[in-house]
Amino acid sequence: MTTFSLIRHGETDWNLRNLVQGSTDIPLNQTGLRQASEAVDRIRALDLDFDWSGVVSSTLSRARVTARIIAEGLELPLMDPIADLVERDFGSKEGSDVDEIHRLHPRWDFPEAEPNHLVFERAFNALENLRKQDESRSLIVVAHGGVFRDMLSRISGYRIGSIANTAVNMIEHVDGDWVVRMVNGEPFDASLFEVLTEAH
Repeated sequence: MTTFSLIRHGETDWNLRNLVQGSTDIPLNQTGLRQASEAVDRIRALDLDFDWSGVVSSTLSRARVTARIIAEGLELPLMDPIADLVERDFGSKEGSDVDEIHRLHPRWDFPEAEPNHLVFERAFNALENLRKQDESRSLIVVAHGGVFRDMLSRISGYRIGSIANTAVNMIEHVDGDWVVRMVNGEPFDASLFEVLTEAH
């Protein structure tokens, strides 16, 4: 069985200012650095019957630094970053106000935006490649809110909302299928979510 803990990076100044980050490489702010350190204690406190094998992240610095802090705190190897785990590319809209983009494009489907299904495919394939390398391995994967929200939604079949900075999410590969076990630090309860009726 393979288990992945999916951790969104710590806070950045663009998070704080409610700006679209996407593929722009924005560093952690002081709050984000603190959140990464606090994530170590939350992961350590999980009641698990296995040990983590390592930590991997996207290539963007906000994820990479969060991963490094977690790896050092848990004394785990930090693996090479994976470009396919980066956040969705929003083109020239990166740096824009999130609420304004949502008002103009409620489905976030403007021409410059990387198609959601392609984001899912590259990120999901990256995790599948990690699983196939060693199916008994359990990894902490640090990446991005949009990537993980869409992945958790598609795996579970339910519409998952915002993913909090450095919250613990968990998926397991059991009997040939991926299963969502935890969302935003809480055991996954399908009754709390709306059924996903279409790709988003």
